[in-house]
Amino acid sequence: MFPCDNSDLSLAKKQHIKYFQRFLNILPARLISYDSTRLTMAFFAISGLDILNALDVLDDKKKEHIIDWIYRLQVVPDGSHSSLKRCGFQGSSTLIFTRGESDCSTVYECGHLAMTYTGLASLVILGDNLSRVNRAAIIEGVKALQQEDGSFCATLAGSESDMRFVYCAACICYILHDWSAMDVKKTVNYITRSMSYDYGIALAPELESHGGTTFCAVATLALMNQLNTCFTNKQVN
Repeated sequence: MFPCDNSDLSLAKKQHIKYFQRFLNILPARLISYDSTRLTMAFFAISGLDILNALDVLDDKKKEHIIDWIYRLQVVPDGSHSSLKRCGFQGSSTLIFTRGESDCSTVYECGHLAMTYTGLASLVILGDNLSRVNRAAIIEGVKALQQEDGSFCATLAGSESDMRFVYCAACICYILHDWSAMDVKKTVNYITRSMSYDYGIALAPELESHGGTTFCAVATLALMNQLNTCFTNKQVN
């Protein structure tokens, strides 16, 4: 084996900061197919700067600009009860239409769990007080996405339902201090049934466990204060 030079393993902090700043200004052309998830990419850049203690590279005007952009992505109710189920945050401004101007406005105007979570988290990191968040509408939107087995779909438009979105739903409830959007008992049951023989947790029951989905499940239980109530000490340890 070759000797390890620790100097080669140091984090290139300045380069990382520039990289995250670039993503907050303009996406590389090669990522055009990911436009619908632009909010999540913004979250990774914002949280990356936060982890590096470098949020100060964003001046107040830039932070305000990002916060306003995030709020533009919020899907609000149109007055009908059914529209509440579509509320949350979208991932991009590409499919935002002024109501009445396009037949597409009601078809594509739909919240997404991952975008709602990353949008709220980004606002919190940037120091926003969430005063412009339509909390009641978002809670109704999350509630509409829980499935009978306790899992969550990402959007009413149709998607997978698995542990990733269970975690997103839990984060939203935690940030808004409102768990009425989730049937906690069903969610806990879904998580415990997804534990594999190796004590890892899968995307769904009877699937292979994975580190990422294990994190999602454990974090969800921790946010709900249920981690030590549904697993034995052996399973937790």
